[in-house]
Amino acid sequence: MTNEPSVGVVGGLPWRPERLRAERRVNPLGVGTAHPWLDWRLPAEAEDATPAGYRVRVATSVTGLAEPDAWDSGWVASTAWACRYGGRPAASRERLCWQVQVRVATGEVSGWSASACWETGLLERQDWRASWIRPGASAPRPRPDRRVYLARRRFSLARPPSRARLYATALGCYEAHLNGQVVG
Repeated sequence: MTNEPSVGVVGGLPWRPERLRAERRVNPLGVGTAHPWLDWRLPAEAEDATPAGYRVRVATSVTGLAEPDAWDSGWVASTAWACRYGGRPAASRERLCWQVQVRVATGEVSGWSASACWETGLLERQDWRASWIRPGASAPRPRPDRRVYLARRRFSLARPPSRARLYATALGCYEAHLNGQVVG
């Protein structure tokens, strides 16, 4: 299960894990699970390395990774370069940051990877709090060349937002616009 790196390891590896992904995506937004799969790759110069283990740490901010407040896997003996996040369940709309360190068969340990993050989507039905946008009863029928309704909602904000997320669903069959520009 978990164990510390071999005693007597001299020096560290000259490379670090890279290409960190959560649910097979780089820094994804809208992850649909509280325990996503995390995976990473080794750089080209490590192609001959034989995996022996990894350690993953997860925090609620990049600056918190040194002392993770969400999860520290400890050293896990494994030949895989992937694991499922094993910390407390991520909440809807939560952003978590992570990094990984690996150990190879010689007992040498890499440095920590650069950090990566993921953000969960709306995981529970009750998290969908906004009202649905639907065509009204007086909405014109879709044009023959379009076959879809144009559903829109006007709104204004009292001050500019510091950040915003649009949570939308239509099985991927929509194109969102904001102020006439495609969102995405």
